[in-house]
Amino acid sequence: NLGKEEVFINLAQDFDSMIVVDDDRMRKVKTMDLKQWMFTTDTSKGWIHVKNIKDLRTMDIEDCNREEPTIFAILTGWNDKYNRNLPFYFKVPYSSHSNFREIETFVRAC
Repeated sequence: NLGKEEVFINLAQDFDSMIVVDDDRMRKVKTMDLKQWMFTTDTSKGWIHVKNIKDLRTMDIEDCNREEPTIFAILTGWNDKYNRNLPFYFKVPYSSHSNFREIETFVRAC
C-alpha cells in the first residue's frame, strides 16, 4: 500500500494537481513525513487518483475515458498479473523499496 508516494508527489507537482486518495491511504499519508497538503479525499480537487491495485479488476479504461481522458499507471514490480498490453495502461516497475535491478530496468525504459 505504500512506497510509491514520492512518484505521486512528483506527478502532482509537475502537473499542478492534488493527489486524490481514499480515507485509508489518507490516514497513512498523515502518519508519514510527506507533503500532506498535496493529498485529498475530495475527488473534485485533483485529477491524479490513487487506487488500490485490487480495484483494477472492476475498472474499465473505456468507461473511465467516457467521463474524461484516463491513463492507468501501475507502480509495481512484483506482480505481473496486472501487466496488460492495452492502450493507456502502463506498468512501471518502481517503488521506494525496489531493488537495484528493478530501478535499473525502469531507468533504461525511460
